[in-house]
Parts: sequence; C-alpha cells; structure tokens
Amino acid sequence: MIISIDSREQAPLSIKAGGDIESVTVSKLPFGDYGCKLSSSDPFIKVFFERKSKPDLWRTLTSNIDRFKHELERARESQVMLYLAIEGTMTDIYAGFEHSSIFGSQIIRTIFTFKMKYGLEPVFCAS
Repeated sequence: MIISIDSREQAPLSIKAGGDIESVTVSKLPFGDYGCKLSSSDPFIKVFFERKSKPDLWRTLTSNIDRFKHELERARESQVMLYLAIEGTMTDIYAGFEHSSIFGSQIIRTIFTFKMKYGLEPVFCAS
C-alpha cells in the first residue's frame, strides 16, 4: 500500500514505510489530507482522511465553511468516503475553543449535520 499525504498539509503526520506500507509520498490529493493506493499504478482508493486540529476545526467550520461544504459536495458526487479525523475527543470539542465565541456544541452540531447531509464520517481522537 502507498500512503499519500497532500502537499498542502502544513504539519503532516510522520508515517514511515514498513510492513504493509510500501512507501509514503507527497502529492496534491483530490480530497482531504491523506489517501492511499494499493500500488503506484492504481488509482486512489475512494477513502480519504481530512485531519483537523482544534483551532483548524473551528476555522474550517466558521470562516471557511463554504469552501469545506464545496469539498464535501465534490466528495459525495465522486462517491468518495471522507473521514474527518479530529485531534480531540468529543468532550474536548464540546468544551469550546478559548479564542472563539462559537460554542463547542455548535461545532458538534455542524459536524453531525455534515455527517447526515454529505456522509462525512467524524472520528474523535484522544491523541
């Protein structure tokens, strides 16, 4: 398997080749921050991961929401499964973000609205 990291990802995860991972490449992805192929000659598997830190999640779901909706619409039209990997638990997000007047409950509602409307799959990660 080949893991691809989007070239626009600002702080990519450190993923090393080994085991089932043949290589890790950096390229412009059609969706999300991370994708994979079974081999270099294959197309991307139709599953991509969009990773969000807490500040980035707030920015995406407030000031950049129209751009994100457009990406979700493109993914749905392309029959791509997009996972939203959130760097924080649901409790962390519910607690809010100190630099924003937007409540955490509003962010969680938006995430689950996008799950229902676009098929976005949120994954809350403790670390």
